[in-house]
Amino acid sequence: MLGIIDKANDWVGKIMSFGLIVMMCIMVFELVRRDAFDSPTVWAWQVNGLLFSGVLVLGGGYVLLHRGHVRLDIVYERLSYRGKLIADTVTFPIFLIFLSIVVWQGWEMAFSSLSKQERLLGFFPAPVYPTKIAFFVAAALLLLQGIAIFIRNIIAIMEKNKKDSHSVSDT
Repeated sequence: MLGIIDKANDWVGKIMSFGLIVMMCIMVFELVRRDAFDSPTVWAWQVNGLLFSGVLVLGGGYVLLHRGHVRLDIVYERLSYRGKLIADTVTFPIFLIFLSIVVWQGWEMAFSSLSKQERLLGFFPAPVYPTKIAFFVAAALLLLQGIAIFIRNIIAIMEKNKKDSHSVSDT
């Protein structure tokens, strides 16, 4: 099960990296239309904003999987492997509470937006609900990845304790 969570976040993160290429192509298209043909689009900036929101949030689980989130490295990097496991385990309840609220509120926000078929205001009324659904999915994937890491940390701590108790009893 933990491997499935890892693979899902890895897959989503890699797919989202292509979203950056799509965003770049949209901006190049917009710049060429605006500067070369004096005919700017009304949709490029809004679509890129929505795409960027999706790429940003959906990459969270991928970054956590690959341990890329910012930590208080000045302290954390000085800890032993076991100390890092314990620090991650002790801080997990804060992560769990925060992400549980984000998932719950993300669901409420996504469901409400989808049921209203919410759209942006302005010249190009792009749908907003796909981005809000992406926010919910991203929060859920991040929460699942955090739980997977927590379970692995607990297993590693228990294995370390088992090894230590065997080495003491063997002497």
